[in-house]
Amino acid sequence: MFWKVVYNFILFPLFVFISLILCLFNRKIREGIIGRIKSYKHLKHFINSVGKNRLIYWFHVASLGEYEQARPVMSGLKEVEPHALFIMSFFSPSGYNHVDDDQIDCKIYLPMDFFWIIKKSLRLAKPKKLILAAYDVWPNLIWSAKSLGIHTSIFAAKFSKNTSKSTVIIRQFYKSVYNQISTIYTISDKDYNQLTKILFPSIKPIIRVLGNPRYDQVKQKSDKFTEQRTKSVLLRPKRLLIGSAHIEDEDILLGPIITLMTNIEDLSLIWAPHEPNHQNIEKIKNYFISKSLSVELLGNKEPDNID
Repeated sequence: MFWKVVYNFILFPLFVFISLILCLFNRKIREGIIGRIKSYKHLKHFINSVGKNRLIYWFHVASLGEYEQARPVMSGLKEVEPHALFIMSFFSPSGYNHVDDDQIDCKIYLPMDFFWIIKKSLRLAKPKKLILAAYDVWPNLIWSAKSLGIHTSIFAAKFSKNTSKSTVIIRQFYKSVYNQISTIYTISDKDYNQLTKILFPSIKPIIRVLGNPRYDQVKQKSDKFTEQRTKSVLLRPKRLLIGSAHIEDEDILLGPIITLMTNIEDLSLIWAPHEPNHQNIEKIKNYFISKSLSVELLGNKEPDNID
């Protein structure tokens, strides 16, 4: 009860206040806030269109990377329960704006984590399970699901050795949240051990080591690629693909990449920024031009159609 009061009357209102200030200067934050305000309306329209008492699973992911982890989970669940409907909520516009998946029946931003909004949304959707990917765990989402008797699962959970969740005060807060989750599937034994330390001595969730479903997604794509492409690797064009590149990645990768492209004349590079907005695209384009490299904007072209 103590941490619910602290979160709902201090921590989350402070988070919202800071976000409202930052949204004046950051388009991505502003877009996310507007999307969250509209979420309940979109959710209500979806429920009204499909009818009540449908079998629904609610998946939540932070962004595009976590969505890729959720895809094989959704595919496997669809095979077992083909008539189930999937709600997918996102925290970041990076995921919401760039995911177009036929498996998803309703795509929304995660509503603001005010307890009355979250509880109202869960009561409306009545999901059989709430399934979260990796790390984007919102306290009122978990607490409300628990109070409504909704089974909650988190998969691909990762807890580093030096995580702040292990510090005394912060550990107590996260313990009040994670102990309300029904099942937690960690990536590795190290994550399992770290989580049990955080929850010790009263460990309430079922905890299992299940690996990272992102590897399953990569394998599926690899198998499909192998079936479709029989051309020798040595005969294919030499291309280097950098996907979802952050600013921090640029500091590490750009130097060695320029060296490679200077030494290998027929090597081409496909660079996809994590935030593919005009500013970031222009910045990386001008960088390569400054290094005397020719640049072409891919846009909607298929990689195979690039000269």
